[in-house]
Amino acid sequence: MPKADWKEYFVFSKKERIGVFILLGIIAVFIFLPFWYKPVFTKPAIDAKVQQKLLAISAKHESPVIDSLDNEADSTKETYAAKPAVVHELFYFDPNTLAADGLKKLGFGDKTVEHIIDYRKTARFQKPEDLYKIPRIRKKVVEKVLPYVKIGPSLSQPVVKSNSIPAANAKTASAPAVVYKPININTAVAEDFKAFPGVTDAVANRIIKFRTSINGFKSVEDVAKTYGLPAESFGIMKPYLRLQ
Repeated sequence: MPKADWKEYFVFSKKERIGVFILLGIIAVFIFLPFWYKPVFTKPAIDAKVQQKLLAISAKHESPVIDSLDNEADSTKETYAAKPAVVHELFYFDPNTLAADGLKKLGFGDKTVEHIIDYRKTARFQKPEDLYKIPRIRKKVVEKVLPYVKIGPSLSQPVVKSNSIPAANAKTASAPAVVYKPININTAVAEDFKAFPGVTDAVANRIIKFRTSINGFKSVEDVAKTYGLPAESFGIMKPYLRLQ
């Protein structure tokens, strides 16, 4: 078989030559396109009002702000100046009659106070646990004030003052003026425990379940070991608990 001449590889038909020229033309276009076409960028418009808002937000983050215990982030009345510290107090109160200033002293934020006042315009707090019905209320604040809720016309209990709301494990300084019925901690039912302030249905049932799980309480202090039982509530009920 005769050996092919190398020149034959460089011999093209008419169609092949046209295809090669088209390919070279496309390559040339892509090479020189950046030099021929330069996009024009317009300078972005600056809104003076938007810039002022951004500067105000920046100033807010740089200024220390002291919030209430709720720390409600949904408040529409934002202020960018530092707020003065609020001294909170614990005292016996009726949520159906206590004014806005008194609710704030207990540790509720502005929006929560508004929700409480709106709630009692159309309904009435029947029991302390109804505070949980308030929209977006902080449960930790409710747990602190729940033992001090007294719904009724008379509030003769002494006022307990403090510079801040006490820790969850702090004991109450004194027993309430109201007298409760003594109960046997090993025979009492959930309703007996619910008679004490701050003991909700769930907590009362939890005391019964805990008592069953340990085959009965061995001492009055065992009741305080119930999960979710506020220390303030146990401090109130302790003088009325009996182990028989």
